[in-house]
Amino acid sequence: MIKRIFVLSAIFLLVAVAVLGAVYLAGFRQTADSEKGRKIAATIFPLYDIVRRVAGDRIETILILPPLASPHTFDPVPSKIKEISGSRLVFKIGGIDDWADSLSQLTSREKVVTVDRGVVLKKVSENASATDFHYWLDPKNGGIIADNVYEELVGIYPEDRAYFWDNLNRFKKDIEETDRNIAGLMGRLSNKNLIVLHNAWKYFADRYGLEVVGVFEPHPGQEPTPKSLAELVRLARQKKVKAVFSEPQLSSSALSSLAEETGLGLYVLDPLGGVEGRMSYTSILFYNAETIFNALR
Repeated sequence: MIKRIFVLSAIFLLVAVAVLGAVYLAGFRQTADSEKGRKIAATIFPLYDIVRRVAGDRIETILILPPLASPHTFDPVPSKIKEISGSRLVFKIGGIDDWADSLSQLTSREKVVTVDRGVVLKKVSENASATDFHYWLDPKNGGIIADNVYEELVGIYPEDRAYFWDNLNRFKKDIEETDRNIAGLMGRLSNKNLIVLHNAWKYFADRYGLEVVGVFEPHPGQEPTPKSLAELVRLARQKKVKAVFSEPQLSSSALSSLAEETGLGLYVLDPLGGVEGRMSYTSILFYNAETIFNALR
């Protein structure tokens, strides 16, 4: 009996040692991976989704901007800076998220990469000097962004080149399918005139033959003057605009007043997503296409 208890105790001890050893090794591998820099970050959700689709599950990808926050006014908090510390790459759009540049100054390892190489940047309108940096809203540019992400990842993790390449091609097929579906939907509209909350929709409109005839806020958070508001009302009537479009990241109470005054429908477009129903880059694009179609048909 004593011998049996001794044997069972020995077996239990061996099992416990094995389990503890496995836990230790797992923790060691995780620490080793972290030390090797198997972590990257992206500023806004659409870019984050593109990055994680190309990087796959071999690299930890961190989103910096919280859902429903505006990149125009965001300021990274210490907890977020700590979370991305040790990332090998921080991907940004440029223009709207240049606060990401400060991250490389606060920590010693991050390389901040703007993903617009190969993208033809556009002005917010023909008569404006300001650049529209919402270029991810054209799916063609989404493919270019993915290519740029791939090149950066291969430069840091060359051993995973084939893995990233397969991920890239699968993602670009998803983009192409979404682009075809949206083009078919927008092609069914006869009146394609929009009034939007702020200058974010030039690329999407140009891609699908829409026309942004008016912008409510010339800059995020800057409401129109009485004169420019009167001009929006005039344009809405002249162009037979059916709806105006707000965004969830920006206040739109004054835009609601315009909709009521003109009798137009008020709908919500979302350039950033990261919320239920818009948890991928392609679903963000299609959500906006469906919203516009339902408003203008």
